[in-house]
Amino acid sequence: VVVYGPIRGRARVVPFQGPEPVLTFLKRVGGLPPGSKLNQVYVVRPNVALAARPQVFRVNVAAVLVDGDSRTDVTLQASDQVYVGETRQSSLSRLLPDWLGTAYRRFTGLLPDDWWPFGKPARGAPG
Repeated sequence: VVVYGPIRGRARVVPFQGPEPVLTFLKRVGGLPPGSKLNQVYVVRPNVALAARPQVFRVNVAAVLVDGDSRTDVTLQASDQVYVGETRQSSLSRLLPDWLGTAYRRFTGLLPDDWWPFGKPARGAPG
């Protein structure tokens, strides 16, 4: 499965471990980081092996997580591609040099609190 979006770079290949809902998959691989646009999650099923037209599924993340409506939480297949939209802040951070990009991502909230070595202690840590 190929994941595109603000996930450790632009595109990443993740081994297929069997059919699972797309949101479960994204949680497992860390695919919903800060900077993700949760209203822009799509699954593209190429259907090359079936000699059929590609299919595009929009995942309504809010409906799945808040309302418990799993109708759009597509079950992934081996050759699927998952696209996660990204915010303007997240896309801008990739244009900055590493030393400035890290500070920018921390300042805008794109990095979690427990990552920053000079900030608050990690949740559950003494301090």
